[in-house]
Amino acid sequence: MGHEGERTRADNQRCDVVMDMDRLELIARLQEQIAESRQELVRKTTEREANPIAMHDYLRAEIQQTPKEEVLLYKTTDNNALAATAVVELESSPFTAEQIDIIAQAFAFDQEREQAERERSFAPLREKIANLEGKVEILLGLLQNRLPEPRH
Repeated sequence: MGHEGERTRADNQRCDVVMDMDRLELIARLQEQIAESRQELVRKTTEREANPIAMHDYLRAEIQQTPKEEVLLYKTTDNNALAATAVVELESSPFTAEQIDIIAQAFAFDQEREQAERERSFAPLREKIANLEGKVEILLGLLQNRLPEPRH
């Protein structure tokens, strides 16, 4: 009977070794899956950020809430009541604070990009204007030298 107990302990040790190996293999597989998932997430994020329409669709897809009942606003003479209603509507925005920040950053980035494009498109025009102003100054200088002195 003591001999059987030793076998059981040896079997348990073998099982523990096998379980440790299985566990290590499982951990390794899970780590590979996590790495692949992270790479896929980075790829999808990069694709969305490169395509404004895809980013818009992505942001709108997260929101999908049931539509609220439309609220009728009646004109009253109390403008403070209307201001309070407007604040309530802003607080019940379909966007989270994080989404609002992302949208604001996207708008700011787009504004900066458009401003830079405008500046680049105006650069040749500014150069031509500066060149023409220089020519006008030269012509004025030449004309002043050729014009007779006014008689008094």
